[in-house]
Order: sequence, then structure tokens, then C-alpha cells
Amino acid sequence: MIAPSSSPWCDTAKAEKRLRDYVLAGLQQQVKEKLDSESTALYATARLWDDGIIDPRETRKVLALALATSRDAARRKLRASSFGVARM
Repeated sequence: MIAPSSSPWCDTAKAEKRLRDYVLAGLQQQVKEKLDSESTALYATARLWDDGIIDPRETRKVLALALATSRDAARRKLRASSFGVARM
């Protein structure tokens, strides 16, 4: 009888596991690199996933406009929209 440790099937199973681990590590690295490259603000805004990036020098101006708009919205009567929204 052949001892389990000297069986050719044990060596093949270990080799397959090492290969799976190696392939999995490679795939994990590829996914990590892809996520890192696609997680930047420039990547998202280039695909119009947001409304753009505010120039840091204009932050106060944009914030003031947003606050003024929200304050003004509370004073206005809400009317139903009769048109769609166009996005370019």
C-alpha cells in the first residue's frame, strides 16, 4: 500500500492549490489596480458621473450660491415640471 504523503494525487492537489493561489493573487492585484485607477475624482467627472469638480479657489463662491439657492427655494411655491431634464 502507498502512503498518502507519497501518492502522486497529493502532489497534484498541492500543485493545483499553489496554482489557484497564484492565479487568485494575480486577479486580486489586477482588480486592486483597476479600482485604484478608477477611484479618482477626475475619472468620475470625465464620465459625467457627477456635476464636476469645483476649483478650490472658487469654493466660497460656489458654496454661497448653493446656500442662496436653497434659502430662495424655501420662499418659492413649488410647481410641477412640464418638461424633462436634458443632460449633455
